[in-house]
Amino acid sequence: MYTVFLQILPLLLGAAISPVATTGMITVLATSTTKTRTRGFIYLIGTTIPLLVLGIPGIFLFSKIDIMPKNNIITSWIDLLAGIVLLGLAVHLILKPKQKTTRPVKDDIKHTEGFGKIVGLGIALMITNFSTLVLFVPSIKDIADSSLESAEKLLLLLISIIITLLMIVTPLVIYLLLPKKSESILKSLKLFINRHMREITLSLLIVFGVYLLIRGFGVFGIKA
Repeated sequence: MYTVFLQILPLLLGAAISPVATTGMITVLATSTTKTRTRGFIYLIGTTIPLLVLGIPGIFLFSKIDIMPKNNIITSWIDLLAGIVLLGLAVHLILKPKQKTTRPVKDDIKHTEGFGKIVGLGIALMITNFSTLVLFVPSIKDIADSSLESAEKLLLLLISIIITLLMIVTPLVIYLLLPKKSESILKSLKLFINRHMREITLSLLIVFGVYLLIRGFGVFGIKA
């Protein structure tokens, strides 16, 4: 399991870079007047749901593919297509006019009272977090392709989800450990993310787009 973990770790670290979903967590914490911790955990659950929906069926689906002939070609195409998607998103971002201000999450969610709406917000921001999902899927494919037992694959899936959520959960950890100082820290963190979101996202898309293309070139019998 350790070998498989090291194989997917670079993808998971890339998937963990989620600026928009992270600012969503910061906004939920900053605008909650009551039950702030609970709302933070509820939002975290919302961001986890899409990963579970992709991860659990994905492991068993890719395991079925694993017993099919020419499995290497199929799985290499997944890497190749993921790399193309990431680089396509990078080109789109480069051509897109730079905005003066970034507002990934509307401030009017401070009036959201229902936990269901917070869960929905987490789900929505994760579903639209294409770079994270595109990197998460090849990780699931690698877990499924391994010779691990089903229980080990599910355990590795759990670890993968935890790593993918590291950046998103960081504001909540700051709030729990430093409740008095968290407001200023989270405000500064949100300002930094908003100012540099374009650069962070572009770097992520290019680096991991190229990385997945190199892995995917196995389709043509080319070794990097």
